[in-house]
Amino acid sequence: MPKLATPKAPLVFANAKPKDRPYIIPDGKGLCLLVTPEGSKRWIFRYRVGGKEKKLAIRGGYPAVSLKAAREEADRFRAFLSQGEDPGALRRMVKVDDARKEEVERKEQVLAAETFERVAQEWHTRTADQRVPGYNASVLIRLEQNIFPWLGKKPISEIQPTDVLEPLVKVEERGARETAHRLLSICGQVFRYAVATGRIPSDPSRDLRGALARTHGRTGRDASTGATSWNACSASPARPAGTRRAGPTITTKRETASRSGGRRCRTAPGA
Repeated sequence: MPKLATPKAPLVFANAKPKDRPYIIPDGKGLCLLVTPEGSKRWIFRYRVGGKEKKLAIRGGYPAVSLKAAREEADRFRAFLSQGEDPGALRRMVKVDDARKEEVERKEQVLAAETFERVAQEWHTRTADQRVPGYNASVLIRLEQNIFPWLGKKPISEIQPTDVLEPLVKVEERGARETAHRLLSICGQVFRYAVATGRIPSDPSRDLRGALARTHGRTGRDASTGATSWNACSASPARPAGTRRAGPTITTKRETASRSGGRRCRTAPGA
């Protein structure tokens, strides 16, 4: 420890004037006031660790940090020294921890702002050229009507498989199973885009495989919107049971001659 000095009255520090070179006014027990040629003043704590003298500035400067507050801070530093701790090293550790905490908080704020709706809108815009215009518009409409009311405002990093399943079950309950499956597929694309752009570590919708009722290729109308499902619109007309699909008609030369009035006619089988 540096040589102890007699504590000074507050006026000594208040009346200190700048000189050509920096100088210090000791207050005792390692605390001193550093006065610079520019006239600024700040508190310094001087101490020794392992035989080496070190200096630690008390944040705030003078007179923002009063003599009383500076002495209390110096007492705290001496308590660390009595426990074998270097107050300067501890401060650096705290500074690093504070920086880490600030970075974590900043990332959390960013992730909180990355809602499902925002990421879905971004995905929809960036991949629009991969879809025909009509279908591209219907994708966004489906999300707006069926998914955003439940997941839109949620941070995408906090969405769990059960959160995704809830609105899909509601779609199923109105008789639109095919729509529910298509929405699950769209949500999966949004989540995979979020994975690719570093928003989330994995796609929560992948755990919903088999969670929805199976479709049978004959979905009717959506009870809430009256819209006919894709399968119903594109299905071929049903054929009577036991019949075969009609193939191309082949006409023989004899059949052609018979139809044109010639003498040749179709020969019966076995003739």
